[in-house]
Amino acid sequence: MALVSVWRRLEIREQGIYYDSCIKWKYITSYNWQDQKDNILQIDYKGTSEKEHTLEIKVSRDEKEKISQILQTKINQSPT
Repeated sequence: MALVSVWRRLEIREQGIYYDSCIKWKYITSYNWQDQKDNILQIDYKGTSEKEHTLEIKVSRDEKEKISQILQTKINQSPT
């Protein structure tokens, strides 16, 4: 079951973030909100090859606070 579903493509679940594929919490290294780009969530994560990747997702202002709270809990960091 999704904790948050945004625009049908992004789902935040207990196991991780689903956006075309699953990015498990243990692989997510950080996240950042880019307000200057109209609520873009930037997620940094390591792939199976240990290479760093960045995913940028546009989210609605209504969902931003809820998503931020979940990410702070799951990733155990404050946004930069």
